[in-house]
Amino acid sequence: MKSFKSFIAERCWDGFKSVPGKKPYSPGSCVKEEEMEEDWSQKYKSSIDCNNPKGFSQKAHCAGKKKNEDVNEDWSKVNKADKTDGLSQKAVDVYRRENPGSKLKTAVTKDPSKLKAGSKDANRRKSFCSRMSGMKKRLTNPENARDPDSPINKALRRWNC
Repeated sequence: MKSFKSFIAERCWDGFKSVPGKKPYSPGSCVKEEEMEEDWSQKYKSSIDCNNPKGFSQKAHCAGKKKNEDVNEDWSKVNKADKTDGLSQKAVDVYRRENPGSKLKTAVTKDPSKLKAGSKDANRRKSFCSRMSGMKKRLTNPENARDPDSPINKALRRWNC
């Protein structure tokens, strides 16, 4: 005869398996071992028609699959090839393709005197310049702060700070 502790620990009868994610001892928490298939999700995924997805989960599956197939570019390589100080428009376009929904923009390179005071571009430039000049003061050593080819100085120059 089984002890009470071993009886409680088993959860299901002989020939049955517990279903993951179900509350123990609730209806449907035990299934016959033959009925439980482990690779049902692979069968389901292969049966999805990405040309005509039905429902939110199928659309999400197809979008993820499409994203993995389409992304061959690397925005950092594109940016290095452009030899631009800061992000070029080509690099931003590649980054947006890799990360749909991104709001990344290029630098505001207009002359500050030609920007309308209080415009979106003027505010972006002002915010960037104040943030980066603070970084230059606190986070760079004196040699990099004076080096015209350091990344922080290149960025400040591109933004007309």
